[in-house]
Order: sequence, then structure tokens, then C-alpha cells
Amino acid sequence: MDLKQLLMNLDKEDIKKMTRVEITALTYEMLDQLGSTDAELRDGLIYPIFVDIIESGQLGDGELNRIVEVCLDEKHLSISLVKKAILCLCALFQA
Repeated sequence: MDLKQLLMNLDKEDIKKMTRVEITALTYEMLDQLGSTDAELRDGLIYPIFVDIIESGQLGDGELNRIVEVCLDEKHLSISLVKKAILCLCALFQA
């Protein structure tokens, strides 16, 4: 099953049931596709699922730092992405 199909079938309850190893593997797989030109995969699946994974509390500091590093590297950095990331992070820390 490809990543897009996997993410389309994934919900918050599935994420809660995943082991830390599974969450980490999925996170790195999604990071590899973060720059995808497939808007549905990137904007409709990867970004919201990253939020669900972060909110689940199953990532350690290393994984969270890796997400931030990839989002802010030269390959992925864009003004709109930074604005979205800042808004998401602000919302998470205000909750």
C-alpha cells in the first residue's frame, strides 16, 4: 500500500493504537513526501495527520525536532508553510 492510500485509511483512533516505532516510521515516511507536488497528499493528508500525531503525544523530542528541521530546511521552506506551521504550533501550545 502506498503512503497516500495508507493515510487515507488512517484516523485518530488508529494513531492512538500505533506503537512508537510505527509512529516514528510513519513520521519519517511523511517527511520524505512533505515536498510532494500532490496537493491532496501534502495538504489534505500529511499536514493534518502530523497535527494528529503531535497532539497524540506519542513523539519524543527528537522526532519533534526532526519535523521542525525538515519543515524549515531550504528544500521545504516557504513563507506560506512557515505561516501555517506557526499557526499550528501556536494553537497546540495554547490548548
